[in-house]
Amino acid sequence: MKKNFAKAEMFIRKDVAEVFQAMVDPAITTKIWFTKSTGKLEKGKTIEWEWEMYNHKVNVEVLEIVENQTIIFNWRNHDSPSIVEWKFKKITGEPLSRLQIHSNMQQQRPSLLRCAIVLKDLHSFWPI
Repeated sequence: MKKNFAKAEMFIRKDVAEVFQAMVDPAITTKIWFTKSTGKLEKGKTIEWEWEMYNHKVNVEVLEIVENQTIIFNWRNHDSPSIVEWKFKKITGEPLSRLQIHSNMQQQRPSLLRCAIVLKDLHSFWPI
């Protein structure tokens, strides 16, 4: 088992393509998660996300993107790298998607708790 590993999963009543686009396009993501971004998620780019309400910024280095399937990035939170993988999967039948979040966090306990709160916020604010 990986040390400091976190996994979260949510079902979203939207098509996979719409959910995927919401995560890569800051014009959409800033309405449901962070408040500012320096750009769209694209492989090889480093983007800065900001949560103004928490006075917190984080650099995100995009390692891999497979459209409508996977986004993998290095989340440089609190000067500690964490590899995060988002997996998108269409659920047959209705427009329903599953978003899985896997994170291998390198932080110690206080920072790890802050990371868990940020992950929770993504789930709390997703419009269904």
